[in-house]
Amino acid sequence: MDIALRSGSPDALGGIYHGLSKSRYFLSNLEPSQEDQIRLLEEALDYRKKHLETIERTSPSHMWVLGVSKHYAALIQAGLSRAAVEPEKNCLP
Repeated sequence: MDIALRSGSPDALGGIYHGLSKSRYFLSNLEPSQEDQIRLLEEALDYRKKHLETIERTSPSHMWVLGVSKHYAALIQAGLSRAAVEPEKNCLP
């Protein structure tokens, strides 16, 4: 992450933000603690917003990447709403 930030490369930053967001989202699905689930999902959403900002600023015509990123943002937001409403149903047994 430090190298990507120092480089200032939009491609490097976008890739890092996407990977960090996606990994935290999927990790949250395995987390038995509701507090940790919510923390991971909030982190995932922060990284996803940074990814979307980077892509919208540098490659606004790259519709596939924008669509994928918005899809993951929706999954993360749905996960946050489930964690808040039905904490016992939001993790694997």
